[in-house]
Amino acid sequence: MPETAPEAPAPPRPTAPQAAARPGPVPGAQPSFGPPTLHGPLPPFQPPAPGPVSGAQPSLRPPQAPVPSPAPQHLQAPTGSLPAAHLTAQFQAVAPSPTATGAWPAPPVPVPPVPVPPPPAPRQGGARLWLTAGGAALVAAVSLVLCVALTVSTLTGDTAQASGKPHRDVLYEDSWFHTAKSIPVDVASHPFYDLPFPETVDCEIPDFDPSSAAEWETFTDTIGPCLNEMWLTPLEEMGLRPEEPHYVVLDEIPADLRGESEEEGVTLAYYLEHELSITIVVPNVRKLLSYPNMEDERIWYALVAHEYGHHVQGETGLLDAAGTLERKAGSEAEELKVGRQIELQAECLAGTGVAVLSGHDAEDVAFVNRHFNEDTGDSDTHGSAANRVYWFEAGATAETMEACNTFAAEAEQVR
Repeated sequence: MPETAPEAPAPPRPTAPQAAARPGPVPGAQPSFGPPTLHGPLPPFQPPAPGPVSGAQPSLRPPQAPVPSPAPQHLQAPTGSLPAAHLTAQFQAVAPSPTATGAWPAPPVPVPPVPVPPPPAPRQGGARLWLTAGGAALVAAVSLVLCVALTVSTLTGDTAQASGKPHRDVLYEDSWFHTAKSIPVDVASHPFYDLPFPETVDCEIPDFDPSSAAEWETFTDTIGPCLNEMWLTPLEEMGLRPEEPHYVVLDEIPADLRGESEEEGVTLAYYLEHELSITIVVPNVRKLLSYPNMEDERIWYALVAHEYGHHVQGETGLLDAAGTLERKAGSEAEELKVGRQIELQAECLAGTGVAVLSGHDAEDVAFVNRHFNEDTGDSDTHGSAANRVYWFEAGATAETMEACNTFAAEAEQVR
């Protein structure tokens, strides 16, 4: 969720960046993939009725190979019966005329079956455990074996089952025929919370001018790999296949954000899950640079670390699961509570991100927390200033990521 400068009761003076509202989910879910369903053989071929044949001997026409259709982007499960070319070679012969003379020519060479190309691997998006990916790969491999077994069985004259599968008591166990299922994500009980505090990352935050879009480009190019090393390696060890986010630096305010005011809060940065992007809105950053210490690069690193926290939520499945809770909330108050749990968890991960860098100590954490969260006003969407301070500190001093489990926290800690 994008970070916004927090609101204060009476015309506030924003002194720390906050995230803007997170964008809603992009419509259109990725397609599901599974092994194709095979069907039994076609009925026996019926030759055409006999007719008069000119010439001294009848003609024998070999079968015409089926013209392949353009390959689709994803292999669709076949409907009806498989083409004859997949099962056995068949010939279309013209019946001999009673007046025809001469010997039959040698039978033609059978046309080999047309192979079925395997489906392309689906683009992995979101958090899919290796268990799910491995199970899908296993089912796809078994389906390929079954296709070959069906073809061989038909060519040798055996009867294939209607489902296209050989008898299970031959080579395969029953469990091999079950499609892998997705693993549900519980926002309050997730393997991510068992991860230990990340290893120290050797990374020095460069000095830069936060008013310059060009220098923001260089800044994100430098700190991005540090955050990748910090988070993606532990996620891979969990069995996930996380992807790196990319950074977008805007030197103009997007049209849908131009109605914001400094009194109500402005969008400094935001994360788009389905694009895997972290966007910095530089014109809004410039609006805060006149306040004390806001030019310090540690504060802007913490801003990026907060948005990267949303990326971690997305790659673990926590962001999607929490978004579902938001949509199913029975009241506005419950919806806002879930939104604050999402944002305060990202703030906790930002605290971890600041503390893990090799050049940072407790004083750096306190400096960022003071200017990033303390005395900056309460927010219905991002939580109170006191709770933002609490969760940032919790992330910086954590032993495991359970310290950032805002979904299991007491109600007063997520207000």
